[in-house]
Amino acid sequence: MIKQLLNSLLILVLIFIYVPCKSQNVDSIFNKGKEQFEIGNYSGALIYFNQTIRLQKNHKKVYYIAGIASYNLKDYKQSKKYFKQELISNPKNINAFIFKSKSKAQLGKNRSALKDLKKALKIDSSNVLVLLEKSNILFTQKKYTKAIQAYLKVNSISPKTEIVYYKLGFCEYYLNHSTDACNYWSKLEDIDDFENYETIIKTCKLTN
Repeated sequence: MIKQLLNSLLILVLIFIYVPCKSQNVDSIFNKGKEQFEIGNYSGALIYFNQTIRLQKNHKKVYYIAGIASYNLKDYKQSKKYFKQELISNPKNINAFIFKSKSKAQLGKNRSALKDLKKALKIDSSNVLVLLEKSNILFTQKKYTKAIQAYLKVNSISPKTEIVYYKLGFCEYYLNHSTDACNYWSKLEDIDDFENYETIIKTCKLTN
């Protein structure tokens, strides 16, 4: 009886020793991944992040940063999976919704991407980054009228955002509203900083 009791106590002691050691080991591996991430070695970082996941599947910090690393490597299928897992453990992580949506958009899954942004807007209806991403997807889908409405909402929250004026101009341009397009483009401080600036110059010279 005493021998069994001692054995049980020994097992408990070993458990209490092992669990903190394992946790410290996992955090050490994760931190090595962060170090690689911070210097831009995303492939190297993912080696440590995946090792972290193998040791501790419910690690609270690993999935989001692993998703960013994969996204930066243009591995959008994998980044989508990491962000999905992140949102299981942290369903209010708006940045995870944004990057999950961006990953899907890169894969051509724009309708699904918009659904993720809709969920994010339920958490924060005035989040500029979410609204801007929604606007960009509508622009990509060539839904220019809806895109204009979305960009104007971004502009109402964050006025004088140059990329918004640029995109609003092209929405109007593709709708054959050259004068309205030029009105937006005239608000850009330096047209040369943007792609297709030659189109802007040519169009506005013809209409002004």
